Amino acid sequence: MLIDTPGMRELGVIGGDGVEAGFEELAGLAAQCRYADCSHRHEPGCAVRAAMERGDLSEDRFASYLKLKKESEHHERSDLERRQKDKACGRFIKSVQKRMKE
Repeated sequence: MLIDTPGMRELGVIGGDGVEAGFEELAGLAAQCRYADCSHRHEPGCAVRAAMERGDLSEDRFASYLKLKKESEHHERSDLERRQKDKACGRFIKSVQKRMKE
């Protein structure tokens, strides 16, 4: 269902369970990985990577999963953590700009 709500800037999935519910096949594959904390990037025995190599799972589907998972984790951070991260990013940008002027 799509609702047009003036003033609403974005919709997102909050909580890891919402993301997992939309990607049941990934959850099933991840359960078969050798390591419980597998990032599905470079660990040996990764069932998710093996499924992508076989063509059973598209790389686009996996990329969508990673994007939503990252977005969900971002929204779960506390306001304080977000402000601290934003300040650190601002300081970094200023330092780069200062170096470019030199």
